[in-house]
Amino acid sequence: MRACKIEGGLRVFPFARLIASLLYGSGLRLSECLRLRVKEIDLEGRQIVLCDTKVGRQRVTVFPGEATAPFVRHLNLARNGHRANVQAG
Repeated sequence: MRACKIEGGLRVFPFARLIASLLYGSGLRLSECLRLRVKEIDLEGRQIVLCDTKVGRQRVTVFPGEATAPFVRHLNLARNGHRANVQAG
């Protein structure tokens, strides 16, 4: 995991905080959150369109505003890591 920072005596991992804010802010189930794909997220419309749900139906929920900046940061880190891996072969 990435480096953590101390906040009020607790270690806070950015990825775990992002997951927690998605779970709390959008009402996702843990399995839905962990299987979430980029194409299911509409940042401009602030919604998540889940295709693979527990009951097998498509479901739409809100994308929490406080999760936008951490999500974009995580997405950029993932893209940069992927590019580095592709260049390294």
